[in-house]
Amino acid sequence: MRTPLHALATVAVVALGSLIFATSAAAAPITLQFAVHLDRLCDQSANCQEASIDESMTYIFDDTITGGYAFDLSNMSIHRSDFASASTTMSGPLGIPNPSGGTETSTSDAWLYVLEGRDPIGSEIAQLSTSHNRQIDQLTTFGDGSTRDLLWVSQIQMFGTRRSDTGGDGFASTTAADFVRELGLNSFFFAWSNSLRTQDCIPGAFCGESVTDPRSFYATGTATLVPPPAVPEPTSMLLLATGLAGIMCKCRARSGSSA
Repeated sequence: MRTPLHALATVAVVALGSLIFATSAAAAPITLQFAVHLDRLCDQSANCQEASIDESMTYIFDDTITGGYAFDLSNMSIHRSDFASASTTMSGPLGIPNPSGGTETSTSDAWLYVLEGRDPIGSEIAQLSTSHNRQIDQLTTFGDGSTRDLLWVSQIQMFGTRRSDTGGDGFASTTAADFVRELGLNSFFFAWSNSLRTQDCIPGAFCGESVTDPRSFYATGTATLVPPPAVPEPTSMLLLATGLAGIMCKCRARSGSSA
């Protein structure tokens, strides 16, 4: 018979296991490609309209687990893991590049939450979120003492929830492999804002209004993982090599008989 004390002990053991796993060594970061489709675009004045813009995103996932929690109960298993810094790079018609090439301030997060039911076994809920925010706040002083303050911000976020009545085995897990697996199961809500503002000041006089670059925007849509190219299995490669060798032998035999 499972008592509350047993459940509490299980929680303690699982939580301890999570803490130990969080300090384990990480493999090399994983580079993934996403196809991004933006269907809503807003300008710097918050005027929004429907759109159809395709971008590609390179996403670098660091599988180092930095924290999280776990609950292993009689009716459910819950795990969450927070991963190390994520990195995103966009390629396409939108986007204001780093205007100065200066050093960016960068923050990011990536986490996966999974709940699996045990009564009955099979139900599953998974939530995944990842974001990457980059910023440059640069003040330039000119020879006459006037200044220009430049603020460039790029913020990208992906978020998705998946629910299923089947598929779970009653034991939730949130490893790096689980995170990457979730990325390939669904399209994710995608949001991207990119802005550039400047403000000029004259010493002892005044500062002008902050001017927003007309290319600044906020866009939303979906992001879908692009599967990597299939790698031939060793058996397939062996059969291919055997087939090629057979063809070469036939060619030699034919050339010999014709001689």
